[in-house]
Amino acid sequence: MVKKYLYYSSLVVLLLTVCFVFVTQKETSVFGQNVLGVQHVGITVENLEQSLKFYSEALGGKIFLISSQLAGEDFENILFQKEMTDSLRIKKKLKRLSVADLANFDVLDLAFLQFNNVVIELTRYYNIISNENVGQIPEILPASIPSSQHVSFHISEKIDLNDFIEELESWSKENGIENVQCNRMKGCVINEYQEINCKQLKDIGTEYNSLKIQGNKFGDFSGWFIAYCKGPSGEQLEFNQMFSNSKSLFKSAFNLRKKVKIF
Repeated sequence: MVKKYLYYSSLVVLLLTVCFVFVTQKETSVFGQNVLGVQHVGITVENLEQSLKFYSEALGGKIFLISSQLAGEDFENILFQKEMTDSLRIKKKLKRLSVADLANFDVLDLAFLQFNNVVIELTRYYNIISNENVGQIPEILPASIPSSQHVSFHISEKIDLNDFIEELESWSKENGIENVQCNRMKGCVINEYQEINCKQLKDIGTEYNSLKIQGNKFGDFSGWFIAYCKGPSGEQLEFNQMFSNSKSLFKSAFNLRKKVKIF
């Protein structure tokens, strides 16, 4: 009963937050009026070839640019100057902080993929001599850590989101991309002592592959279908479908943004 209360309370808070933002948001700054939109989203990956396969073949992005072994002091400064000054402040070497040293033996490979409304950039930092990645994927990287990010994909209304997730996971395993795994809406139980008991994924029905928020009690969030997954390098991915109220909300926000004067 308590958990159900907390669940609905959190959704009410989220709804009120959205309404508050729409009512109280001030006019865009003068310099902010030069922002035309989101140009691309960057993801640092462990295996560029594998990630390219996933984002192009599984998700449909079109590869239009690949560049290899970028390096030098200019790249090091423009990408990592803040980290360099921080390393001086805390008196730790860049390598211990998993910061690439593009001025010496580390290099950067990158690739760009075009999706319908945004570009995704995949980057890999590694040592030119050993070919080892500069940093390692953390054992656990939850979305609850501040500054963590996720990329959300808009899925066609023509397919059931549960079926899409099933096919995505199957494709990934068939192609040797084992890290791709999506959460289920049911399957794990946690008590107040943080003792966790989880079922095997194969024992959880496909109807729990996504969270489908429906009903008037959810207000503007009604019609928002969500699936949450980890990508090939542990990056957080989300897959969305929009129906009814939530679809109207996002359309209204888009139209509101179009009214902003662009210099």
